[in-house]
Amino acid sequence: MTVYKPYGYRYGPHEIKMCYIDTTACAATTINTGDMLSVSTTAGAGYLLPAEVGCDYVVGVACETKAPGATTIMVDSSPHAVYEYPANSTVTIAMKDTHADVAGAREVDVTSPTDKNLYIVDVDTANQTVFVRIVKQAA
Repeated sequence: MTVYKPYGYRYGPHEIKMCYIDTTACAATTINTGDMLSVSTTAGAGYLLPAEVGCDYVVGVACETKAPGATTIMVDSSPHAVYEYPANSTVTIAMKDTHADVAGAREVDVTSPTDKNLYIVDVDTANQTVFVRIVKQAA
């Protein structure tokens, strides 16, 4: 029996890559399977950490859980894979086929997107979740 997780991968092709974790920024942070990941801008610039509000670029989604101190992680960076996450506001059908922002490693900001690093392909108004794809952006 498969356990349904309230967020994370739902369907589509994977592009799995081994990436480095920003061990300075994540010294006390566990990265969980399904967390959206972004590029660090601190001392570990270029390495990954859990996405936060205002991050400009989502690199991918963690494929495994890593405890603090881990140095590498498997990441799904496919722009075609679809993930489900809760929204930070009321979800409506009108949000389908629009852009959104990251509201945290496991939450989508559906109110007035500025970074537009996620694309909403479908919505679940009953559970107040959105199905998103990562928008690949030029550096």
